[in-house]
Amino acid sequence: MTKSLTLIFLLLLSLSAAAQQQSASVDQPQQPGSRADETDAAQPHIDKARKHWAENKPQEAEAEFRNAAAVNPESAAAHAGLAALLLMQNKTAEAIPAYQEAITLDPENPKLFAALAITYVHQSKFHMARAMAAEALRLDPEMKQAKSLNEYIDAKLKVMEQAAQATAAHGTPKPNDAIHGSPATGQEAATVDNPASPGSAE
Repeated sequence: MTKSLTLIFLLLLSLSAAAQQQSASVDQPQQPGSRADETDAAQPHIDKARKHWAENKPQEAEAEFRNAAAVNPESAAAHAGLAALLLMQNKTAEAIPAYQEAITLDPENPKLFAALAITYVHQSKFHMARAMAAEALRLDPEMKQAKSLNEYIDAKLKVMEQAAQATAAHGTPKPNDAIHGSPATGQEAATVDNPASPGSAE
């Protein structure tokens, strides 16, 4: 179980900052007096949010990410940063729409799909997670994090299917092993929600 949790944490650690950085590339200013002004107004809030995150001030960081999204609703980096922070706080129900909004604005970013897959894993929605991981791999077939995540999800689904078959055939309880673990709860999800680096470098 520890190995599986470590895998998810490492994926979250690498993807949260990377997704923000890649999303930031679609928020670059274009022409003075256009939406570039909104983008410029959003960036200071994003920078403050990342600073608060690094200082382990999640409430302040969340407020700044929300301010950035309010100033420029079309900032994919703002929504991606907010989503990653919410996931870190185990607020998966809020993180999902934030990731979905970021994906709408930056649909070619495979890291966003992989991060959303992790969010679904936290909710034990493994079929949804697999679909998001598959999309990440479609966009970037060589993405190592998505490959590892996909392997984890497939192994999880296989154990769950075997457990369901065993229960139907023998009325035996579901196994508690290194892959499946105990039934998913909010507490299990919380154990992998450690603060990820808010830096913008991949």
